[in-house]
Amino acid sequence: MRGAVDIDGRMTGGSYLKRALALPADVNVPAVALKGKIDYSDEKASGILRATSGGGKVVADGKINLKNEHYDAEVNLAGFNVRRVLPAGDIGSVSGSVTVEGSGYDIYKMRTDAFADIASIEYAGVEYRDLSASASLDNGSYDVALSSNDEKVMLGMNLQGQMTPDEYHVKFNGRIDNIDLVAMNMATERLSGGMNIQGVGLINPKKEEYAGYMRLSDLFVLLPGNTFRTDSIDMGFRSNPEHTGFRLRNNDMRMSFQTPVGLTALSDSLAQIMPAVDSMLVAQRLNLVQLNRCLPLFTLDFKSKDRNIVQKYFSGMGASYGELNIGVEKREELRLQASLRDFGVGDVRFDEITMESHTDCDSLIYSLGVNNKPDNAEFLKTATIKGSVSANCADIFITQVDRYDETGFKFGLRAEIADSIVTARLYPLNPRIAFRDWTVNESNYVAYDMNKNLFKASMTVNSADKSLIKLYTDRDGLFHNGINAELVGIELRDWLVLSPFAPPIDGTLSGNAKINFNEQYYWGDCCIRVDRMSYGKKLVGNLDLDAKLAMTDDATKTYALADMELDGKEIMTLRGMKNDSLPTSEYNLDIAIKRLPLSRASAFLPDGTGDMSGYLNGSMKVVGPVANPSINGYLQFDTAQVRIQNYGSALTFDGRRIPVDNGRVRFDSYELRGANGNPITLDGYVDLSMDVDKIYSDIKLKGRNVQVINGKKRGRVELYGKGFVDINGAVKGYANNLDMRASVSILAGTNLTYVCQTSSVALTEGADEGVVKFVNFSDTTRHAADSLAAQPYAMRIKAALIVQPNAVFNVNLSPDGKDKVQIDGEGMLSYSQNDQGDASLIGRYAINSGFVRYSPPMMSEKNFKFQEGSSLTWNGNLLNPSLNIKAVQEMKVNVNGGNQGSRTVPFDVILNVGNTLSSLAVSFDLSTDGDMTIANELSGMTAEQRATQAMNLLLYNTYTGTGSSVGNPAGGLSGNMAFSFLESVVNKWAASNITGVDLSIGIDQQDRLTSTGTSKSMSYSYKVSKSVFDDRFKIVVGGNYTSDASAEDNLAQNLLNDLSFEYKLNKTGTTNVKLFYHKEYESILEGEITEYGAGFMWKRKISSFRDMFKFLKKWQRKPKENKE
Repeated sequence: MRGAVDIDGRMTGGSYLKRALALPADVNVPAVALKGKIDYSDEKASGILRATSGGGKVVADGKINLKNEHYDAEVNLAGFNVRRVLPAGDIGSVSGSVTVEGSGYDIYKMRTDAFADIASIEYAGVEYRDLSASASLDNGSYDVALSSNDEKVMLGMNLQGQMTPDEYHVKFNGRIDNIDLVAMNMATERLSGGMNIQGVGLINPKKEEYAGYMRLSDLFVLLPGNTFRTDSIDMGFRSNPEHTGFRLRNNDMRMSFQTPVGLTALSDSLAQIMPAVDSMLVAQRLNLVQLNRCLPLFTLDFKSKDRNIVQKYFSGMGASYGELNIGVEKREELRLQASLRDFGVGDVRFDEITMESHTDCDSLIYSLGVNNKPDNAEFLKTATIKGSVSANCADIFITQVDRYDETGFKFGLRAEIADSIVTARLYPLNPRIAFRDWTVNESNYVAYDMNKNLFKASMTVNSADKSLIKLYTDRDGLFHNGINAELVGIELRDWLVLSPFAPPIDGTLSGNAKINFNEQYYWGDCCIRVDRMSYGKKLVGNLDLDAKLAMTDDATKTYALADMELDGKEIMTLRGMKNDSLPTSEYNLDIAIKRLPLSRASAFLPDGTGDMSGYLNGSMKVVGPVANPSINGYLQFDTAQVRIQNYGSALTFDGRRIPVDNGRVRFDSYELRGANGNPITLDGYVDLSMDVDKIYSDIKLKGRNVQVINGKKRGRVELYGKGFVDINGAVKGYANNLDMRASVSILAGTNLTYVCQTSSVALTEGADEGVVKFVNFSDTTRHAADSLAAQPYAMRIKAALIVQPNAVFNVNLSPDGKDKVQIDGEGMLSYSQNDQGDASLIGRYAINSGFVRYSPPMMSEKNFKFQEGSSLTWNGNLLNPSLNIKAVQEMKVNVNGGNQGSRTVPFDVILNVGNTLSSLAVSFDLSTDGDMTIANELSGMTAEQRATQAMNLLLYNTYTGTGSSVGNPAGGLSGNMAFSFLESVVNKWAASNITGVDLSIGIDQQDRLTSTGTSKSMSYSYKVSKSVFDDRFKIVVGGNYTSDASAEDNLAQNLLNDLSFEYKLNKTGTTNVKLFYHKEYESILEGEITEYGAGFMWKRKISSFRDMFKFLKKWQRKPKENKE
């Protein structure tokens, strides 16, 4: 039999066909244009069919041989919308092809190959591209491959196995490079990741045997707040009619589940739980005997330390722990035991948290405890929560003890339910609450009728007539549609101590509240007052809140009215509503701020942020969807200023209004004034109308000669002095993707001092501690578990930092300022940061002058002066600059010349620092220009020998060259050490007690050759310097006193032998005038030399010598041509 069928037409009447074929309601029959041909011969058929519907096209081409069961088909789809057939389905438009070729219909004997290539497919509103799948089946052996190159889902998977009627085997492996659930509309916050997968499986339904193993390796998951990784997770499962077991392992985490029943029996047992729970809810009575009867015997064990995926998840949430153990067991009764050690959240840490629970007939007994060691009992020493649940009753009892073994809380609450009425009672009648003894009325209760939404209450708790808590309704024995609450004298600090996570609020709380409801509304009003309120020990004041709230019975609309006063003056009002009856919830609020004192609001700022003064006024109208409402109004500062005391910084806010239009906060030449009155001007806007991470900013900042720091040394201030800057910057982009560009110039005249709050001597004395440290890597209190921090907010930064000459930076290495570094230099640095937070710094900072002053223990003061030409160069790595530093320590040392007696020789100890910071090259050298004999000795030494002599001078104040006679080395060294220590103590005392000037004192001993032999002479020297007029005028005075000279000679010749006056004619210090007078003893030949005179110094960068005389050239203009 042979024949052919030609098809060409259009099929309509889909609703009729749907009824005739009795198709489901969620299936449509769309209008389709059909064209094709089918040929048949004997038991063979072939054909091609084209179907077009709604712009999409399907082409099917195939053939089949019914005799040998062979088939071959191909289907091509181009923009075909599946929703025209399945309108409620998740699949939309599809483009791609599917081919199938094979023979046989028995799945265990057939041979088939199939391939699908999906160019694009829409699923749940998301389009996926470049997907493919292939499968082959041959006598029960199968091989499947899946691949996706779409950026939202990038993976490759392979499955192989064997199928028989009784048993199924599978082996799989693959790699998921990335799955982005946000891009797939399956999550609203960042959630993506990847992993390698491999495993095997076995299923035998007849024998009820099931087994499987799977390993996830190189797993990483990106969460909103963090990223965690782990090397591998292993899972195993096995079940037969007599046993079911499951295990999970990840590094030091173990979990196992064991039960002596098969998978079918386990599923049946679990299926009985929900009906049992439903019956308990209807009866309003807990039936633990019935619940236990539903559960099979089982054991569940979970153990986790600090190197696994659970710990990393906790770490991303800001928490950590050392060890977590959970055990659940069902024998005759159900029992749970758990412990958590070294648990911490932020700055709060608990040494041990324990939990125990078990059933006893028809009761559930539970307890939760917290135990801290004495050195970690700041918040609490012990706390326990114990109780029971049985039938229609529940009981809870709380006990808390502080570090001084004083009981802070000891009370309980008992509740029961009967006829849909929940009744709660407080016990005992004299509980301990908030470190006070209270009294409770004997017949106290609070009852709530869940069916009728009615209350009945009579509970009075008071403490020595000072504090009162009262919940009550009318005393008529009836239920009412409301309840009253009254509070008097509640000390917030004592109540909040129960929770270590509570905010640091203190004050006395009083107030009353009424809650009422009817068939249409819930409403209430309250008056609350907090006397002497403080936050973090900073006074806020007496706060009063008067609020009224109303809500419809279906909770779709909420109305609010609130007024807030501080110290009897109104500071804020709120009027409005929230409408939840719309598809998206909306606000309609009016907020007014009236002279809010910023000095009180500063209490809520983090420590070190700053102190504010002045007032804030404002008015806001908030209308529209909760997610992105329209905000209109203004903010206005009144004589407002912010001060950062630790840095001596202060900025004064502009008094003009800051308008807010449709969520945009606009800055129109808004000024923030520095200490010298010069402003930083802001222009642009911040758009608050979007979600938090989509807040858009476009701000430009500009300021010239702004004094951002103006502070004096006092207390434990970290930064003081004067700081002047020019700033030009811009911030643009969304909050999670900002671009920042800035140019900051630190101007001449800047003189800043940073104070290290830890003494360098203390550091030195403890420097040998912990040189060798043995670490227990399982100790989470010493190191955090490995976790990769997330970068949820990208920020690109390009900034130029220009340091002008005569900008002086000081670092006090000790709080007293004795140990100090001072640098005066210039440079230009370029800082950049990309989206991933990788930072780069390029540029050079040249040191023109400065010094390092340091007093090692038991040694004299060391004062190395930087030589001009020293520099630091950055080539990208922020923390590893290249160093080219040369510094000189000038020393005068008594050198013994044998029979010729001793003489004082001036030395220059030279320190050279090169290479990079991570691989320093440090060397010492020694030279002198004041003694030709010693200079010749030094020139004849090797570099290593001169370095050794330099170290002798630094350590012992002694020169041991080849041509000098040491004399008594032991006595000389011990004498030098003693005087060095005395000199160090005196200088440290002077630095701590004499302020306003730099003072240094020297003490030395030398041998003198006389007619009667050798005698010892003491020499005392001093040097005082003072800078005034913004460090432009500097005075230096120095002198000495020698014990072998007469009082008249000391007063006339030595007491004032070093005097200089230096004045900088411009702020940059490139033009100076200097007057000086200096007298000292040079050598035996030269004797005493006196120098005095005046000098003029002019610095200028030039490319050639003739550039120095450019100012001599006259400006010549070309004569205009005379056009006639």
